[in-house]
Amino acid sequence: MIVLGDCPMPSMVIRIDPARLTDPDADLRHEIPDLLAERSGGLVEAEGYDYEPEGVMQIYLDTADVDLAVPHVIFLLETERLHGNHLAKAAQIGVSEAYTSEASEFQIVYPRGLAGVILVPPRAS
Repeated sequence: MIVLGDCPMPSMVIRIDPARLTDPDADLRHEIPDLLAERSGGLVEAEGYDYEPEGVMQIYLDTADVDLAVPHVIFLLETERLHGNHLAKAAQIGVSEAYTSEASEFQIVYPRGLAGVILVPPRAS
C-alpha cells in the first residue's frame, strides 16, 4: 500500500526513456493517458506531459485513489504494446502527495525494488 496521507488528489508520473523504446513515437504522450482513463473508468485522468532536458518524457496523471490507480498503470505498461514498444522496459512510475501542478518530485513505486525520486523538469520562468 502506498500511503499519501490526506491528499485530496494525489498525482502520478510515468517517466519513459525513448532510448529504450523500439519506436519512440511522441503520440505516446497522448495515447497512454487516454488508454488509462478509458480502462480505469475515469479513475486515472490525464494532466499533461513534459520532457526532461535529455529528452525523457514525463506523463502526468491525477487520481482520487493512488492505491487503486497504480495497478492500472502497471498493467498497461506491462501488457500493452503501442507502436511495437514494450513500455515497461522503458518506464518508471512515481507518486506525489501534491497536485501535479505543485509537485516537484515523485517517489518511485515502479519498477518494484527501484528506490529514488523522479524530478520534475525545471519550469521556464
